[in-house]
Amino acid sequence: MPRAPFSRIPFGFVTCFATVLIVVVLAVPIPFGPRLVDGAPIPVYSAPTCLSLRDGRSSRESTVPRDVVLLDAPLPRTQAPANWHAAVLLPNHQVPNQGMWRFITGDSVEVRYHHSPSIRLATNRPQVSGVATPAGVSPTFMALFERPQGITGFRHPCSIPSARPPNER
Repeated sequence: MPRAPFSRIPFGFVTCFATVLIVVVLAVPIPFGPRLVDGAPIPVYSAPTCLSLRDGRSSRESTVPRDVVLLDAPLPRTQAPANWHAAVLLPNHQVPNQGMWRFITGDSVEVRYHHSPSIRLATNRPQVSGVATPAGVSPTFMALFERPQGITGFRHPCSIPSARPPNER
């Protein structure tokens, strides 16, 4: 009885191909999520804006900073695309103490820090709402499980932390 042409594929080739495919899916990082693009210019000078944000997770699990101070100080083009500005973040073990932000439109902003999700917020009212969309580089397998999460918060009066050491305040 004649054999079908596909039955002649050596078992060693199939095993090797499957192994390489598994390694690629589990280990090779791919970029995903929104890219860093130029921001819109600040329409007029504004005082620092302070936001308190919550994503429904504990501070140990959250990648969203609890408090954000949006400063109008522009970042150099070597650190970020055009029209990105400095932000002071309340740090925890997953969030550093500094980040950046940009205007998307006149009433919404995007906040980022190193290896962070893209945090997009509507800021036209005292209550703030938005979404944290995963962004960055991750293995293909892990990127499949990343999901956007809702964020709520509010504006509040700013108390910008001093840059001086604690014993000199």
